[in-house]
Amino acid sequence: MASEEPLSSALAPSDRPFAIGATPAGFLGAFATRDIARGELVLHDAPLFTLDAPLQAYLFQRVQSGSGGGPTPVEGEEDEEPAKDLDEFLDRNIRTMLSWKTEQQRKDFWDLANTRPDLPPAYGIFATNAVQTSGEIGGMFLLLSRFNSSCRPTLSRPAWNPSTGSTRLYALRDIKAGEELTWTYLNVTFEFEGVEARRDEMRRVFEFECCCPACGPQVGDGERAKSERRLLQLRRLKERMGGDEDAQEDEARRETLRRMALLSREEGLWETADRLEKAVEA
Repeated sequence: MASEEPLSSALAPSDRPFAIGATPAGFLGAFATRDIARGELVLHDAPLFTLDAPLQAYLFQRVQSGSGGGPTPVEGEEDEEPAKDLDEFLDRNIRTMLSWKTEQQRKDFWDLANTRPDLPPAYGIFATNAVQTSGEIGGMFLLLSRFNSSCRPTLSRPAWNPSTGSTRLYALRDIKAGEELTWTYLNVTFEFEGVEARRDEMRRVFEFECCCPACGPQVGDGERAKSERRLLQLRRLKERMGGDEDAQEDEARRETLRRMALLSREEGLWETADRLEKAVEA
């Protein structure tokens, strides 16, 4: 992977190897505008703002107790009643932070998807799109939010760098121009009892239907059956190791890891395969 450099030297818009466009399902996504080599930096993005949920909950309690600590009112909303619950309190904090941004940044924020209509609108967009930066702090990334999830991702999971206050995505394999650039919202995609269980988890946690190349209706019965077998083998191999990659004798451990790495590559889980291959060499 590339060495860390300050955000000021991040990819300029003209140098980005991607563009935002419509997916076949009609949503927006990121697509490679040229061939991208494995390991290449694809995205270097800083958050529009971050939100520390535990701190906000503490501040809300202070407001409720009359000790102060509420958000600065947005211009024109100074006479609003106090927030009636934590969700509304968080929504007001987000709208306050948005008021400090440019008109284009605010527009880009409000154009993002919202799968949480049960929440106030600004907080709903944040809850839909925010990515963890450190601890329980969530970051609102305008560009990263346009990269869709896939259970066979082409990009690494976001790598947060606290020293630069930015996150990065790298190519997990060689990518052809025109391919959609995706990362997986799930940490380990094979630890589910089949594809439908994985899709159920996506619905439960992220509240959308996963229609990626591993899950969607475009996957034929034959390919889905092969995928199910690979995922089952991966789970069984991990169980054989007792969930601990260091638990077996060295040679048996390495052989199990090699087999898991091979299956992961066949399944398109490049990041998992890379991690397993490094464990073999350790």
